[in-house]
Amino acid sequence: MLASLSMVLILFVFFLLHSLYTHLRCPLRRIPSAHPIAPFTRLWILSRTLTGRRNRSIHAAHVKHGPVVRLGPTEISINDPSLIKSVYARLDKSPWYYIFTNYGSKPLFSLIHGREHSQRKRLIANIYSNSTISSSPTLLANTRKILEERMTPILDTREVHEVHELYNALTLDLITSYLFTQRHGTDFVRDEATRKRFLVDLYQIRRPYFSWASELPGLVKWVGRLTAGKVKIIPSWVDDANDQIEEWCLQMCDAAEADMPTEKGADDDCVYYRLRRNNALGRTDAASEILDHIGAGHETTATALTYATYNLSVSPERQARLRDELKTAENLWRFKDVDALPFLNSVVLETLRLNSPIPGSQPRVTTDGGCMVGEYCVPGGVTVAGQAYSLHRTFWADAEVWRPERWVNNDEEGKEGERWLWMFGSGGRGCVGKWLAVYEMKMTLACIYANYETRIVDDEGIEMDDRYTTGPISNQLLVGFHKL
Repeated sequence: MLASLSMVLILFVFFLLHSLYTHLRCPLRRIPSAHPIAPFTRLWILSRTLTGRRNRSIHAAHVKHGPVVRLGPTEISINDPSLIKSVYARLDKSPWYYIFTNYGSKPLFSLIHGREHSQRKRLIANIYSNSTISSSPTLLANTRKILEERMTPILDTREVHEVHELYNALTLDLITSYLFTQRHGTDFVRDEATRKRFLVDLYQIRRPYFSWASELPGLVKWVGRLTAGKVKIIPSWVDDANDQIEEWCLQMCDAAEADMPTEKGADDDCVYYRLRRNNALGRTDAASEILDHIGAGHETTATALTYATYNLSVSPERQARLRDELKTAENLWRFKDVDALPFLNSVVLETLRLNSPIPGSQPRVTTDGGCMVGEYCVPGGVTVAGQAYSLHRTFWADAEVWRPERWVNNDEEGKEGERWLWMFGSGGRGCVGKWLAVYEMKMTLACIYANYETRIVDDEGIEMDDRYTTGPISNQLLVGFHKL
């Protein structure tokens, strides 16, 4: 017994001395640590991630220690526009992004190496470009039909609506009409029963388990194998939901495939046809890409619309200012007129700043030779990441206040503030669908606030969930609509 205790003590002392020795030799030792144990183990940041406290914990570390902090033995966080520009222009993505793989095939978002990413992006960059989005007559016709013929009648049926689910339905209809053409898109705004089965019963129930799947994929699989499937960290119904969503998307792809025009140029502003024409991508790869666009293209925009509506509803004077500005537009169904409205643009920017739908870390990995990150020499194999949550709260003294006026005057504060905006990432790996998201937000808000006054009926749980992608912790917002 005494010998066993002595051996345990010896091993403990060896481990402690080895950890201290490794730490003293590590080039990262000069970087301030977010927590005392961060140089030795990932347990601190891992616990914050799995319990939904990651973004705020990292931000608190930046407030205390500055623009570069150490989160783990080989993981650092950065919080400065110049560092973001340098890191995200040079480094490849982390394998962490493999979590977004569908059908066993990696979409654009999961491609970690620059060359393969550029090749895939060339297939769709033009159809998601600002010039295409802002001038597409088909997109405008689809948007008008969905807003006027689907959403407006729904808003007129009763005074109070739960807008978070409604906006998710709306953005699903909008994105699928762009991916597949409207004849093959969804109609979730009007089909409430189907949208509840998809959004509530399949899509949204998976969110609490995302961190386990993304942070500890090996452990999740190992526990399942070790217990022959009897013990699962992630419930089997999450896998079932994933399978059903994949099957649903594949059926939509196949329906569009059967109706794909043979002539070049026909339905040229249909994303799926761009991916499949001349076999640019195979059936599975195209479906994986499409499913990624569906997820990214509806949930994030719906979250932003929810918080824009919330902030306007609790600020009647700003709501009135927006409504007065909308009256000055020559044609609210011409995007260039809507896009030119400065206060509407400010509402969108400020919502995406304070209530960024993807506030979490965007990991990159240093190459074998390492690189400089600010004043620090960082070796190869180190994860370096920035997060919109911190960038959007560092420059402004009143950062937690929703104040769209900060973007109106284009003064020095506004110009410098724009450098700190990072809701769509940056560089060649930035969000490919950002112009479509802004388009949808502006057209939707213009349609609503030109015709309705809104007020909050119940905002319990409106606080944002602290995860990679976010939304209201209650997953709802009850809003009253009064038609003008």
